[in-house]
Amino acid sequence: MLPIHLNETHMEITTARALDLQGAAAEQLDAIVNAAGQDTYLNDGQGSVPNHEYREAILKDGVVVGFFSPYMQDLLAERYWRAGPLYILPALRKQGIMRKALSDFFSRNKPGLAWIDDSNKASIQLFVKLGFTRHSAHPGRNGNSGHWYTLTESKSDMPIHALDLATAAIQPQFYRW
Repeated sequence: MLPIHLNETHMEITTARALDLQGAAAEQLDAIVNAAGQDTYLNDGQGSVPNHEYREAILKDGVVVGFFSPYMQDLLAERYWRAGPLYILPALRKQGIMRKALSDFFSRNKPGLAWIDDSNKASIQLFVKLGFTRHSAHPGRNGNSGHWYTLTESKSDMPIHALDLATAAIQPQFYRW
């Protein structure tokens, strides 16, 4: 829970597991998740919003303003932390809130993995600023063009073969915490 300064305005950005939220904060998270289910920013119209118990709420000055869902994914014999889908209320986007929340999360959880659609410039910029590097191309669930991005302790920690996905058929496994 470190306070940060953005746009010359003091904001405290914190996260909390959905199961730990009580009262008004839990109701705020539910309202945001319901709004997210209607927002193509989150799900490209697929209507997929993660299970409640796995969400990490993002709070700005104690008010829930977004969420992400942390999980682990095995990919070609390597285990990575992922955080997705990401969601921030539309009025609060581009203020550095998600960057702060994910920076705190990935400072404790490495290695990290993200698949980003090549047309999603905002997400690419966000993850690159977090220290992720672009790796192999891989199609998304709708056949969209995209790439895997990884975050490791150091570049030498990343096995080259782990993300050589161009010719590999993968069946990822997911682990909720």
